[in-house]
Amino acid sequence: MKQTAVEWLIEELDKTYSIKEKFLPDDWEFLEEISKKMEKEQILDAFEEGMFHHLNGNTPKEYYDETFNTNEK
Repeated sequence: MKQTAVEWLIEELDKTYSIKEKFLPDDWEFLEEISKKMEKEQILDAFEEGMFHHLNGNTPKEYYDETFNTNEK
């Protein structure tokens, strides 16, 4: 199974800064759960919206740029 960006970030922050130790266990679990839920919703929404835009001739990059207002090229 692929790792999401949030999962990767959590893992890297913990490896580099032992970030989980800086929180109470319940607080950390809450933050981790909420961030993963938010990312899941974003992925599902992006897929749904992307399908709509694709059917209307937009590219995935155009969808991303419109949705997340990025300046990346």
